[in-house]
Amino acid sequence: MDDIFQEVSEEQNKQPLMMPKQEQPEPKPKKVGKTILFTVLVIMLAVAMFVSGVFYASSMGISGDMPMLIQAYKLLDKYYYKDITWSEFQEIATQAVTGSVDRFTGIVEATPQESGPSLGFTLSSDIYNRHSVSFVVPDSPAAKAFAYQKVRRGNESDKVELTESDNVKMEIGDRVYALALDGETWTRVENMTSANLRALLSTSESLVIGVRTIKTDGGLEDAYYYDYLIVKEMIQSKYAYYYSCDTIGGVIDEATGKKAGLIKLVEFSESACLDFYNCVQEFRQDAAHPNKLILDLRDNGGGDADILGFIAKFLVKNEGSGELPLLMLNSNTGNGKFEETYYSTLSDYGYDGEYLNAVYLGKSIEDFEVVVLCNDGSASSSEALIGALQYYNNATIVGNTTYGKGVAQKVFPLSGGKYYLYITNGYYYVPTNDDKGNLQWTKCIHGVGFTPEEANYLTLPADEYNKDPYVKRALAVLKG
Repeated sequence: MDDIFQEVSEEQNKQPLMMPKQEQPEPKPKKVGKTILFTVLVIMLAVAMFVSGVFYASSMGISGDMPMLIQAYKLLDKYYYKDITWSEFQEIATQAVTGSVDRFTGIVEATPQESGPSLGFTLSSDIYNRHSVSFVVPDSPAAKAFAYQKVRRGNESDKVELTESDNVKMEIGDRVYALALDGETWTRVENMTSANLRALLSTSESLVIGVRTIKTDGGLEDAYYYDYLIVKEMIQSKYAYYYSCDTIGGVIDEATGKKAGLIKLVEFSESACLDFYNCVQEFRQDAAHPNKLILDLRDNGGGDADILGFIAKFLVKNEGSGELPLLMLNSNTGNGKFEETYYSTLSDYGYDGEYLNAVYLGKSIEDFEVVVLCNDGSASSSEALIGALQYYNNATIVGNTTYGKGVAQKVFPLSGGKYYLYITNGYYYVPTNDDKGNLQWTKCIHGVGFTPEEANYLTLPADEYNKDPYVKRALAVLKG
């Protein structure tokens, strides 16, 4: 899960994640004396690094030759049914050791996966490995697909052909039960781990994929499976979407002029920064002139703290011109020395050669108000934003208990340049008041999360926004 703080170490600043290849100048002739001197210096440096490494390992109680690991490798090398190099073994061992510290510490590959054709929907998974559609990307293959048949559950010989006129489409909340990667054979994926399912979808070479879903209504499951054929396409990735007042049925009260629009924020990333900015402009230009906003943070796992600050600037109530603190990070800066760092709203953000400006929406929209949709996939930056909105805006949340990720990571490149190591190095705190009404930083939501009030606690499956029970409840809250 992406983290709200991916702090970059000094070493990583010197070695960016992706370095463009540069043309190298023609080498000039070197004098032999300089070459010999350079070689001696390199050898001296290598010896110094080795000696310092040995002393460091000794001081930490680490055996220099690590006999158990070497013994394990020798046995694997001799008896394992596949070839495995010492380098491969070190990678496996490092992944296993760092990954066992906690769920947020571990190594990841430095080279990002290349994007490819997409189906156009995202999934959320519960503890029973049941996988539900959490979002359907507008104008994507999944959004354009119609179910071509429905099959009675428990009696697959009972099939009903469907056409476009039946208008059965994939919706948020549909459970993905099976896939047909070859277009013919259905493979059950319910009970498959979420990691394996996502790998199956992303690595499949099939361009046409059958998706079998189960529809639910008010928690009741349909008696049929619904089958779709979805053709993978290259789609433009977006990380924030605006849904107009008319699209969500957002007229709250004609008499008072209360109306709402909705922004779905997928993550807190640099690309999301521009997408959210554009969504804000759409909200302002909505022909219905909404003055209420439903912010959908369901299944938003977090991202960058600076993006959090920029997005929060639009939403967090601020009558003045200064920046407001959003959270405090208490992190280990090295060798057990902890330091407090405060992150605040940001008025502008540099993106793609231009600066985007953020101003609190309440300064231009009368009676502006925000309600947040959340679930157990809302984590990290999403939870930090919820904490700030509750503190400054007294905002209401609708949905169910959030993930509860109140820690941050520091990132280091590992030798060889193939991996980065993420180390959990501190807790973050959201703002609260003490008994005298003064701001204090004592509330950490790690392992706890945010839970809506009983009336706003929903576990019903979501649906298209105009009939989504979460949206309907948010509209009721805004009506008052």
